[in-house]
Amino acid sequence: MSEAKNFPEDVNFTVLPFPHDVVQNHPEKVAEILSRESAMRQPIVVTDRFDDFLEIDSRVSHLAMGNLESPFTPSELAAMTSERAFRLMVEGFESSDFKNELQKQHVPIVTGIPSVQGHHFGFIDLDSRAAIVAATLTALGANAEKIRIKIFGEVPGVFSADPRIVSDVRMYARMSFAEALELSTLDGPRAFSSGGLMGVDQRGVQIQVRSIHDFDNKGTRVLERLDGDTQGVRFISGRRHQFLFTVGCGRMAHSSGIASLVLNACAELDVSVNATAGVGSTFVFSIDQDHPRRDELESRLEQIGDVAVQQNLALICSIGTGMKQKNGLASRLTGILAGAGVNIEEITTSADRIVAFFVQDDQYEDAINVLHREMIEREEVGR
Repeated sequence: MSEAKNFPEDVNFTVLPFPHDVVQNHPEKVAEILSRESAMRQPIVVTDRFDDFLEIDSRVSHLAMGNLESPFTPSELAAMTSERAFRLMVEGFESSDFKNELQKQHVPIVTGIPSVQGHHFGFIDLDSRAAIVAATLTALGANAEKIRIKIFGEVPGVFSADPRIVSDVRMYARMSFAEALELSTLDGPRAFSSGGLMGVDQRGVQIQVRSIHDFDNKGTRVLERLDGDTQGVRFISGRRHQFLFTVGCGRMAHSSGIASLVLNACAELDVSVNATAGVGSTFVFSIDQDHPRRDELESRLEQIGDVAVQQNLALICSIGTGMKQKNGLASRLTGILAGAGVNIEEITTSADRIVAFFVQDDQYEDAINVLHREMIEREEVGR
């Protein structure tokens, strides 16, 4: 059985997520990419419509992801983690005709949205489905180091900030999965989704973000680890239009239960939390201001404790790797914002990759620009 699952050591795979609009607008470029990749690797396309490729390449074959019908109860599905759901989707695709199609010298065109008993668990974006394909290849015995997910789009790579806000952005040749995961939930050009990143992180599969207009530009590679010279703040991003909840509960001053109660309420109402802060008997978190269940969530929170709300806020994030090694970083960031006249409403940090602030919505672009200028542009000049 194990022998049948092994691929030859010299087989390289490229998983190519192609949105419908990219195929429609650039069919010649897509055809050229398939030709180039076929000369070096086994390409596998993940897309929305199989018909888009019938006139591009005559060697295509169709495979569809679908709903995995497993005997889970509603409570088991509600408690299922995204990681567990991802593994189930991989197992479902592994049991399809996927490997047989690879052995027919065709270019498999994978369509469909995977699910477990109708639940997608966030794996809707094309790069999420590409991650399922890549993970299935490893499950079938392919060498993860010989698998690439290449995302071709209108931009040449991943920038240090939104180029629509900051004029002097940097494009990085390399970034970590941790950095990419933080950026995937924030505003600005999004090259990947959190589901796609989670699926291949720590599996040895690399992701490349490249321009469909410039094949010579290798773009940005997303790697599991970076060298030490990449430590520090490398990205400035954020998320506008935030609604900030502060939940206080005196009876839990010596218990961690308040965070659990709040986050469970958010999960039950399918409300995504963008950032958290707070200590002791107070828990602070933000959601998108236009979320349709915002009022319902507020009512649930009032059953937990005293609730205060702030609206028209923006989340500003300084993102990098090895940031806990940078003494006084949070103090420097707050000083930069204060010097630019940007008022900080709340601050939240993670151990090693992000320092984030809440500011007024109308100061969002000012905060992005000043932090990028001081933490990235001037740092680059000094190196």
